[in-house]
Amino acid sequence: MDRVKLIDFTPASAATERWCDGEARARGEKETLVPRQVISGTEARSFYEHLLAADSAQTTPAELPENKLRRQQRRERRRERRREKDAPIGGQRDTGRAVTPAERQRAGHRLLKCAQLGDVEGQRQVLTEGLCDATFRDSFGWTALMCAAHAGHINAVRMLLEEGGEEQRHDEALRLASGQGHGHVEVALRDLAGIKERERAELERARQEAARRRWCEICAAECCDAPGSRHEASTVHLLSRDAPLPPTHYHIPESSVGFRLMLRDGWDKETGLGPDGKGRKFPIKTVLKRDLTGLGFKRDLPARVTHFSAHDEDAVRRAQGPQPPVSRIERAATLGRRAASRQEARARDWERDLRSYMNTD
Repeated sequence: MDRVKLIDFTPASAATERWCDGEARARGEKETLVPRQVISGTEARSFYEHLLAADSAQTTPAELPENKLRRQQRRERRRERRREKDAPIGGQRDTGRAVTPAERQRAGHRLLKCAQLGDVEGQRQVLTEGLCDATFRDSFGWTALMCAAHAGHINAVRMLLEEGGEEQRHDEALRLASGQGHGHVEVALRDLAGIKERERAELERARQEAARRRWCEICAAECCDAPGSRHEASTVHLLSRDAPLPPTHYHIPESSVGFRLMLRDGWDKETGLGPDGKGRKFPIKTVLKRDLTGLGFKRDLPARVTHFSAHDEDAVRRAQGPQPPVSRIERAATLGRRAASRQEARARDWERDLRSYMNTD
């Protein structure tokens, strides 16, 4: 197979026609070199300072056009929203700078390492920095409490539980401690978890009690129930309300002449009758006598105010009810015949018995 012959590069041997400042220069024309102007350092510094001052003066918001100023403000707002959106998880440092996710990840791994090695001071230092908390989990789901329980460091376990590690699940840490044979860690976990659970229950009970307790403005005292419950219907609350009594409604029309005359003379209808207002408000309730029993024999009838016209017989008519059966009254002649018939029957029976007795022989 024949090899392809490559074309060799031939460098230029002489100056050809070239362009200079937009004009073609003839071949053979010599190039005239312009001598460079050398400036001192002081002149260069003053030049750049003047240039920076001019740029800053041009970008002053007071001298910017209105549209350009608005665009700049919008850019600043978008930049601020972007910073708020990209705010890292895990709080902020003591210096005020936000903690990035990478810093939180590194601090969390340091915390797990200190828990694995039983370095209590290292754990406290990491938690004091505020880069992460005791509930940090790595990509495999391990927490500092799980690492300390797996390694059997009881002091590290106690410190993590005191710093907020009780918020995570204890069953994983208990399983790891029992699997590695760290009985003392398992006992401590159970005891501390029980103490924290009781404290949490007491705190929740106190919070609920405080939520139920409220100040009643009417009674000027504290009550332990919600609005609209038993306290609102209690006697103390009702008496403290000092609410006006319901108006008195008499069983007579207020348009009557007598009622209007009493009001005109200064009578207060919320008081009793009479000039001093000390009389009765309502008529006496009575019980109508509708039966033939003695007075006071039957007391279960309700007393009520009766209003009926004079000589109204229907008002005192005996109540219709089940009446006892009326026995038949027979005449004296009828009673005599029946008595004679009974006497004759007894005589016949006596004679029959006597004959039977005598014929027994």
